[in-house]
Amino acid sequence: MHSSTSNSDSRLPDRIWGPVLVGSVLIALLLVAATELSLASKGYRTQQHDSPRFWGQERARASQFGMHALILVGDSRMQLDVDLGVLRRATGLQPVQLALNGEPTFVPVLEGLANDPTVQGTILVSFLDGADLEANIRDRSANYESEYERLRSQEIPTFRSVEAALDDFVFSSLRSYADGTRPADALRLRVFQPGRLPQFVMTLADRSQLADFTRVPMPKFYYGSALRKLGRDLPMPANATYADLDAALHQAISTIPPVDSSRFLRQLPYVESLVAAIRAHGGRVIFIKMPSSGFIREMERKRYPRELYWNRFVASTTAQTMHFEDDANLKQFVCPDGSHLDFRQRSAFTHALVHALSAAPATIAETAGTPKQQEDVLQRRVGVDSGPGRP
Repeated sequence: MHSSTSNSDSRLPDRIWGPVLVGSVLIALLLVAATELSLASKGYRTQQHDSPRFWGQERARASQFGMHALILVGDSRMQLDVDLGVLRRATGLQPVQLALNGEPTFVPVLEGLANDPTVQGTILVSFLDGADLEANIRDRSANYESEYERLRSQEIPTFRSVEAALDDFVFSSLRSYADGTRPADALRLRVFQPGRLPQFVMTLADRSQLADFTRVPMPKFYYGSALRKLGRDLPMPANATYADLDAALHQAISTIPPVDSSRFLRQLPYVESLVAAIRAHGGRVIFIKMPSSGFIREMERKRYPRELYWNRFVASTTAQTMHFEDDANLKQFVCPDGSHLDFRQRSAFTHALVHALSAAPATIAETAGTPKQQEDVLQRRVGVDSGPGRP
C-alpha cells in the first residue's frame, strides 16, 4: 500500500505515452487521407495557395525582368480573364500576375511599383468603376505589398518565413484547403453535404485563375451575382419564375442613381502622379476596362456613367487606355456571371486584347526604355489620340 508521502509519479504506468502519441498521429493521418480520397472522388482538386508569400515571389519577378516584364495589376477580372501563356507568346514579354481577386482598388500595388526604380516594364491595370484611388489605402493589396517589402529586406530565413513556406506547401498539396477553405469546413460542407460549395475556380502556378462556369448551376448563379451586385433583396412571390426576376431586376436597375463623382475626380491627379513616377524610371502603364455583361454591366452604367467616370479618367491620364466596348472584338465576349469570363474564353480574349492594344499608336509590345524614349512615345500618341474616348 502506498503511503500518503510516497512519490505520486511512481504510480503512473511506464512507457505508455509513446504508443498513445503514435496512435494519435496515425488516426489524424487516416482522417486526412479519408477526407482527401472523398474530395478526390467528388472531383475536387489541389491548387496553388495564393498567399502573401507567393504574391511576393511574383512581385520580385516584376523587378527582375526589367523592361521585359509585362505586369498585370487589378482585381479578379484581370486574374481570371487573361491567359499569361498567350501574352508571353504574342508579345515576347514576361507576364507577371499581381492582380488580387476581390480587391476594390489597384492603387497600393501601383504605388509599390511606382516607388521601385527597378520596375521598368509594361504594367496592365484593370480599371474598376468606382475604385478608391486615394493614397494610403489599407486593404489586402496594401498588406501584400508591405509583406513583399519586408521579405525583400530580409537577409536570412526567419521562423516566420519558414512557417509561411511550409503553410504554402501544405495548403497547395491538400484538397481540404482548396478555394481557401479549411479541413473542418471541407468535411462539413463538401464531404458530408455533396453538391455544396462547388470548386469552379482554380489558382494556377502563375497566380492566374480559371473559372469553369459549367460547374455551377445556371442561371441561378448568374442571378445570384446580379442580386449581390444590386446590394438588396427583391420582393418576389414564392412561385416567381426567372422571367419575373428578370423583369424585377430591370425595374430595380432603372432606378439606380449615378454615384457622386466628386471624390473620384479629386483622386485622379494622384493616379497620374504614379503613372509619371513609373515612366520616370523607364516603365509604362496601360489602363484597361475589362468586360462585363448583362445586369452587371447595366448596373455599372447606371452607377458609374462613362461620361462621369471612364471618360474623365482617360482625359486625366497620359497612360494608354482601352475600354472593351471600344473594340469590336472585345465587346463580343460574354461573361457567364456578368463579371468574369469562362476559362475556355481566356485564350481568344487575350489574343483579341493584344490585337486591340497593338492597334493603338503605342503598342503593348513596345517595351519600356529610357524616360526620353517613353516621352517620345507619349508625345506621338497624344498627338494622334487626344479625345476623351481614345482607346
